[in-house]
Amino acid sequence: MINIAKILLPIDFSTRSVDAADAAVAVAEHFGSEIALLHVVTPRLPLPLTTAAQTKVIHSGARIEAEENMNGYRPNQWGNIQVTRVLREGDPARTIVEYAAEEHVDLIMMPTHGYGPFRRLLIGSTTAKVLHDAKCPVWTAAHSDASPTASATPHRIACAVDLGKQSGAVLSWTGSLEHRSTRST
Repeated sequence: MINIAKILLPIDFSTRSVDAADAAVAVAEHFGSEIALLHVVTPRLPLPLTTAAQTKVIHSGARIEAEENMNGYRPNQWGNIQVTRVLREGDPARTIVEYAAEEHVDLIMMPTHGYGPFRRLLIGSTTAKVLHDAKCPVWTAAHSDASPTASATPHRIACAVDLGKQSGAVLSWTGSLEHRSTRST
């Protein structure tokens, strides 16, 4: 039987993060999970001709802004779900994967921005990197067509495998999730 005790919800405060939060709430309610909100502050590149002190002030301002956004993110929309708010600094994909491993996360739920293959080729995709490197399952959705009143409960599961050594575990986990979802709905 599958157990999803802890869900990691990386957020960047975008509309897609809100959509992912709605889905995470539905899954957390279904499985009795707790949610860890994670925002990663990316160190900003120094501007030309800035001093180290100026760069430190700019970075400090970004962190303060992130703290304010994190504290104000959906303050009363979690119901009875235990929510932990975490702010870290670094490369977003690496930080998400490391946090998931450190905290023994059972599921990472994150949206993609849906920028398309050309932009993804040029700048990379945080979600693609997390999908590749995470040891736990990753739920992702590029576009949400759900209205705020629509159910965020997943109705279909697509399972991507490459027939590598992890494919059996991924299929087993997905089968358990699908079996539990059909029994309890």
